[in-house]
Amino acid sequence: MRKERFDREQEVLDTVVLLLTEVGFNQLTTDAVAARVRVSKQTIYRRWPSKAKLVVAAVRSMAETGAESPDTGSLHDDLVALLKEVRVKFLDNDHLSIPALLSASRRTDEELDNALIDLSIERRRPFLALFERARERGEITAEADIDALTDSIVGAVFMRYLFRRVTVDDAAITAIVETVLYGPAVIGKKP
Repeated sequence: MRKERFDREQEVLDTVVLLLTEVGFNQLTTDAVAARVRVSKQTIYRRWPSKAKLVVAAVRSMAETGAESPDTGSLHDDLVALLKEVRVKFLDNDHLSIPALLSASRRTDEELDNALIDLSIERRRPFLALFERARERGEITAEADIDALTDSIVGAVFMRYLFRRVTVDDAAITAIVETVLYGPAVIGKKP
């Protein structure tokens, strides 16, 4: 019985993700989710008492799929792989991207806004794990500020996507990783 309940919950969450990709947050309704899954709205509301909680659960479920940090043995390659995963899951779809959801939530739903900010902060964990492993392998120093490194990597991706509206393709990901890890080539020597 418990396994069936979990399968049904996952079906609801998967349907929310699908509908978010189709119509976005503002047009998503619990009625539409219930109709697609063929359950009553009350069944959904018993588990997720608000649209915000339902959407956050769906996005969290999607985020947890493949949430392990890659471990190629190279910090550079691990970061590139993880950023590509972030791009596919959270940037490539106009309606489902975390920035699109944050934008919609800021205008319409404070509960969703706060939950998405928390989720975004949680999504730092795989990056922190990569840097910890790199520290253990001796790829970065023990003194390296892994919080600042994480913010630099993730911040650069979201800056390009959100504010500059530049495509974050494979070349951009590699350039960001190499700039953060090895420094910009334009600095040269210290005077």
